Amino acid sequence: MYEYLKGKITKQIANYIVVDVNNVGYKVYTSNPYKFKENEEYTVYIYNHVREEENTLYGFISEDERDLFLKLIDVKGLGPRMGITILATCSVNGLIDAIDRENILYLKKIPKVGEKLARQIILDLKGKLVLSENNDSNNDELILALESLGYKSTDIKNVVAKVDRELNIEAQIKEALKLLLKWGLKMILGIDMDDTICDTNENVIVEADKYDKEVLGGTGIKDINAYEFTEMMGWPKDMKGQFFADRLEHIMGTAKIKDNAKEVINKLHDEGCKILIISFRKDKYIKDPYALTKNWLDEHGVYYDKIYVNTGSKVDECIDNDVDLFIDDKESHCEEVYNAGVPVLLFTNLYNHDEKRFKRADNWKQVYNYIKEINYGRKDSN
Repeated sequence: MYEYLKGKITKQIANYIVVDVNNVGYKVYTSNPYKFKENEEYTVYIYNHVREEENTLYGFISEDERDLFLKLIDVKGLGPRMGITILATCSVNGLIDAIDRENILYLKKIPKVGEKLARQIILDLKGKLVLSENNDSNNDELILALESLGYKSTDIKNVVAKVDRELNIEAQIKEALKLLLKWGLKMILGIDMDDTICDTNENVIVEADKYDKEVLGGTGIKDINAYEFTEMMGWPKDMKGQFFADRLEHIMGTAKIKDNAKEVINKLHDEGCKILIISFRKDKYIKDPYALTKNWLDEHGVYYDKIYVNTGSKVDECIDNDVDLFIDDKESHCEEVYNAGVPVLLFTNLYNHDEKRFKRADNWKQVYNYIKEINYGRKDSN
């Protein structure tokens, strides 16, 4: 229906622009609204997506960008919104290189791109994407430099659009880092509760020892080196359910907070981070896991913006909230979230020392330093 719109950009929002054409404002979704300057006139190349109950305009700063988008949405299972997400997340060079090299891990870092879709993208597009002669390789070099420092792709896209391209690459990087520093942290953090913020497992062992002596008439811990607490107590496996039914709510309610957890989480919150507590706690043995978690956090003075319980794999909560970094002590949760394209930080506990796939933190000061480093490129000296 539309080839292009030629008019003044009157508004820039996170994922769209408004183009004024003869006093009619067109809402146009785009991969990076900040490529366009407000109150200036542009030719915006259009893809009009029409369905029974949808009529959406997607806009591009060049015909080449639109051509790449059209090739992306030809991939089986990949629609316009995902096409825009890919363009917003990846540099052109990085995307084409990943496809041609069959780099599935790179593609899986794109939000909502799992292994199946990554393989389909490679199958459908390998060898079919060619860089335009007009592609700004210097700009891509800047993107790759910022990506190597750990900055979020969407922040990189916004900053790159504001950097003076006439500068040499070293000066461009310096200017981009200054802009990123001004923006502050403003990350969305997903944080596990048990054995990440509080020492739940330690309390399980303490309470199991008491339970064995006071309720079962036993002698307490029998094998301190055993992997499972039931083996430590010499209990049959089915004893775990009875113990949790009797004591789990008390265990979680009285667990000690980890050293510096409150101070670091509150500091991150004060610096602009959004704190999401994402817990596996279920109502199987706990009457109200949400209230239990909320009360514990409030009593210990830990700041948070939202609490999720009964979460299962935790992937949905991370994706739905655009989480920038997920912190958990359990390898399986980190693996599932990482495979969904969300960066993870494994919090060290007694049982995950052998895990080598993920960046890890041994304590909350290390968590803070890691977040500062990927945002500002420097550690906290305190």
